[in-house]
Amino acid sequence: MNEGLAGESLEDLRARLKGLQLRQLVHRQRLILLVEGWEASGKRSFLRQVMGGLDPCAADCHCLEPQPIGSEDRHWLAKYWNGLPGAGQSSLFYRSWYRSLVDERVLRGMDDKHWSRGCDEINEFEAQQRDHDTTIVKLFFHCSASALDQRLAQRRADPWERQLIREAEELARDRRDDYVAAWNVAFEETDMRWAPWRLVDAEDVGRGVHSALAHLVAELDRALPADPPATEGEHEVIDFPGKALR
Repeated sequence: MNEGLAGESLEDLRARLKGLQLRQLVHRQRLILLVEGWEASGKRSFLRQVMGGLDPCAADCHCLEPQPIGSEDRHWLAKYWNGLPGAGQSSLFYRSWYRSLVDERVLRGMDDKHWSRGCDEINEFEAQQRDHDTTIVKLFFHCSASALDQRLAQRRADPWERQLIREAEELARDRRDDYVAAWNVAFEETDMRWAPWRLVDAEDVGRGVHSALAHLVAELDRALPADPPATEGEHEVIDFPGKALR
């Protein structure tokens, strides 16, 4: 975590994020925020904090269900292309192209050749976005198996929250070792200079959310121009006769 932000409250970090978004809008920069991790590790709590600090008119949150690669007529990344940010905009992905690739590896036995091709396509895709004035922040919320089991048990005990548990997440817990292995390879092959991964310690959800938000603020502050662009002349004020539009 950025040491200068460690002592700031969530409210302070949201305020900083608001100011950073203004810099982003004025300079027409883009943000892609990818949020991955185990179920009940704090991903939604983090996104609520992020959206609480952003102008919703300039931010979109995409929650896409991973589909088997090859199940659509178009390229497997195409559905994510549709959610890319425009100038000054932010796109937040709760589950991303990485989940599609990792699921393919674990659930459908993707071989090494196709796996490497998928990682290469992701790296090229993200490099294209970085070259298009886009800051890419990739987070993985990680907690131990015991912490995950405790949180899932609490959700199952709640008659409302258990409705939200997805079968895919239960399967991910049952095959945790396979997913850990696949994710570690994904980190190794896609941790690029222009789009590095950040592992969030989510053993304590509150601290994990705070750490992730501080990291996002630090990355945006580093990437965005600190000064406003030069003003090209003053806007003319028109004084209509009778003070009414004609």
